[in-house]
This record gives sequence, C-alpha cells and structure tokens, in this order.
Amino acid sequence: MNQQENAVQAVTPISQPEIPFIKPDNRSFSLNPLLAKSKAGDRAKWLTQYFGAAYVTNDEARSIYVYDGSLWEYFSQEKIEYLAAQMLDYAGVDITETDAPAIYKVIRQRNPRMGVTPEYLIAFKNGVFDMQTATFRPATPHDWLITQNGIRWSTPHKNESLSEHAPHFYKWLSFVRYDSEEREEALLALLYMVLTCRNNWHLFPCLSGVGGSGKSVLMGILLMLAGEHNSQAISVDSLGGDFGLEHLISARLLLGGEVPAKLSRKVVNLIKAISGGDMVYINKKGKTAVSAVLRAIFVFAGNEPFDFGVIDSGLERRAVNFGFSRAVPDSMKDDQLLSKIAAELPVVIRHLLKRFPVADMAKQALIRQRDGAEAKRVKYEGSPLERFLSSLEIDQYASLSGRNGMFWNAPGHKGTGIYRYERQYVYHAYLSFCDYEGIKPSLTVAEIRSAINYRFADNLRTGKGSGNQTITNLRVRDDAEYLTCPDSPQQTVVTFPGKK
Repeated sequence: MNQQENAVQAVTPISQPEIPFIKPDNRSFSLNPLLAKSKAGDRAKWLTQYFGAAYVTNDEARSIYVYDGSLWEYFSQEKIEYLAAQMLDYAGVDITETDAPAIYKVIRQRNPRMGVTPEYLIAFKNGVFDMQTATFRPATPHDWLITQNGIRWSTPHKNESLSEHAPHFYKWLSFVRYDSEEREEALLALLYMVLTCRNNWHLFPCLSGVGGSGKSVLMGILLMLAGEHNSQAISVDSLGGDFGLEHLISARLLLGGEVPAKLSRKVVNLIKAISGGDMVYINKKGKTAVSAVLRAIFVFAGNEPFDFGVIDSGLERRAVNFGFSRAVPDSMKDDQLLSKIAAELPVVIRHLLKRFPVADMAKQALIRQRDGAEAKRVKYEGSPLERFLSSLEIDQYASLSGRNGMFWNAPGHKGTGIYRYERQYVYHAYLSFCDYEGIKPSLTVAEIRSAINYRFADNLRTGKGSGNQTITNLRVRDDAEYLTCPDSPQQTVVTFPGKK
C-alpha cells in the first residue's frame, strides 16, 4: 500500500497554542452591567469573547475572520457593527452612532493576526489532506482555512483506478481527451490547478466550443472541486469599475463569460494581478482603498474562442486554450452524469494527487497545452488580430530603402481615402483585412506596431525608406484572402465602396 492509498489515516498535527472558539449555535450575549460605562477597548474584548476567536488578516485590508469550529468565516464591517450594536442593546446601553464603529476599529487594530492557509493543504468537508505527508487529518484553527470544497473524503478502494471506481468520470474523460495523451494530461492538470487553488501560476484556462461537447461537464467538475459556495460568476466589464471586488475576497473560482472587443488597461492589469497571485486594490465605497491578494483562479468559458485584444498585453501569454469541437452523440448523453461524477470525486482527487506528485508537473502540462497546436488553432479562430498577423511574413529580400519593404502607414491618408495600398502600408492591410472579415477596426497604428514587434521579435528589421519614413522587412503573404489582386507583386489599389 503506497502513501496515497494510505492517505486516509489520520495523524495528529503539531501541537500549537490553543485558539478558543465557540460554535455559532452556542454563541449568546450576557447581561453585562459594565458595558454602559466601558470604553471601546473593553467592549471589543467582550465582543471577541462572544465569538470565541476573532482574528485579523495580516494585510492592508485587515479583514476580520471568526472561527466556527471548522473554518474561519469572513465578517464584514457591517456584520461586526450589527453584532456590536446587538450586544450593547442586549445590555440596555443607550447606543450612539459611533459606538459600534468604534468597537469594529479596535478589533481591527488590536486582535491577533491570522496566518495563511498553506498551499499543501486541501480542505474537505470532513478534514484536510496534507500533500506534503500524503495524509488526511481533522482540520484545526491553525490551518487557517477560510474555505472548503464541500467534498467528503473517503477511504481509498483496494487497487483503486478511474476505470473501475470512477467509471462515469472515466467515460467523460475518455471522450474529451480526443485520443490525445497530452490533452488528457492538460485536462487533469487543469483539475489539479483548481483543486489546489494554484492562483499564482500566471495562467488562466479558456474553454470554448460547441454546446453539448462535454465543456459544461468540465465546468461542473471545476465548480465541485473549488466548492460551488466558493465560486463567483463575473462580468469582465464590471472589473473595470471603481467598486465590486470586496465580494470576491473569499472566492476560489471566478467564472468569466463574454470578453469585450477591447479591454481597458485597468482590467488587463487586474486579471494579470489575480492570475499571478499579486496584490489588487479593493476600493470600498466611502472607505480607504486597501490592497489584498484574491486567492482565486479565473476560468473563461463560452461557445466562441476568446480574444484578449492586443497581443502584447500579457494576457494572451497566460491564456490556456482548450477547444471542445466534438458534440457528444445522443447515445452517450446522460443528464445525471454530473451527479454521478460527484459521488466519484474522492477517487478522482486521489488520482490527481498521484498523477501530479509535484505541483510543477501540472503547471508544465498546462504550459505545453498553452503553446501546443490545439491552443494555437483556437487562438487563430478567436482572435482577429492573430489572423491578421498570420497574413504577414518576413520578407528576406527587403532592402529597407526606397519603397522596398512595408511602411507602417501613409502620412495624411490613414487608409481611409479613396485608395488603399495593402502591400505597401501595414495599416492599410489591417483595414482591408477588417473589411474582408466584416469587423470594425479596433486597433490603432501604435497597437498594430506593438503586436508586430512582439510577434516577429528579432526577425523584424527596420530602416529609412522614401520620405525618411520607417520601413520594415514585412510583406503580405500571397495567400492573404483580403488582397483583391493577390498576383500583383507590388501594391494593390482598391477603390472604397461608395467613394467617388
């Protein structure tokens, strides 16, 4: 019997100072005649005694958490002040509007600071699994758990395997793996990432494809591994607002849908910070903005591939694309599949921990998926910019003098006049590409230039052409479909519809 199979054995955690706590059902206020004349410091102490244990996060947010016997529960300022007012009211104190806020402030300033949940712990409904020792044990206050996945850990089966002991999950995986061991490993790595909440890998999964392809089942499994109560559906647009992050403090999984055609720099930076495990600003209305880490994983899911705009924003290097292109045959459909998989999750989890004994193995599998042919195909389908860049190539014969190469744009023309020269000007080519695809141009010359610099890197050379303009060693590929005269070795001249 190996370590994983023996993992259900409970072990006694290292002895640490006792943290007193009172379960929520056992909390009650007492008639305390001293409350009427006491100061905020003493009142804060008595409210803490009502909770049993109230600790404060060791960051700028200084959020208050109360231990309930299994988890540290986040208590908002409004909730703390409400309970403080209840305590005073129960004691017959004539409450003023400053009494409850003063108690809240003292607790934030004076109460002990919390620790951080270790990355090697996975919190279940009935205890924690320690990945360092491959053991399962009861949770303690010193684990600093603020969430658990809602799954009940169970005893491993003898000679446990997915095919025999998790047949419904195995059936789903066998279909969505598309006969590829690499894709299967990446899918399992995604499950591991969410299970262990690896929010600092600088990666976020993007799931796209037709309905009825197994994509929704994957989303359901991710929700169960993170805990549905720990998951939040988000609008990418809302992230750019001044408020709205406070409710994500305890989230472990953020589910995004449609992505705007152009993301603001603020949204880009926020997604990068969350997916990298960095601090973000939490701006509460009427209160000082503070910084804190949101320990959550972004997952984007939709029917169409996702486009994160400018290629050098940093987001496209973090997006791990999974395409779901095959619809499940009617003969294989099962409306109860997710509930059946839910019963098999302990087996699935043990398989994940055995498959990836070192977390970096899962990370590398996702990186290989990000850089692989499937992800590139999905990105090509979903990103107009990617398709446009694919229509360009390095011209090894460009002399970078006169007009031998491509200029960025025509001075004073901007490609919006009567004539457009796609083979001579990069931005003219981009505008004709947009016309061909029936989309509105959303990128500026500077953004196109930045994307090209990133794509072609050291292979891109520039010089000074006619008129002392910057000229590049680019050319439009002969098979570019937006060229009206693809056989012309020089520029293509087109007359705009409706122009005279």
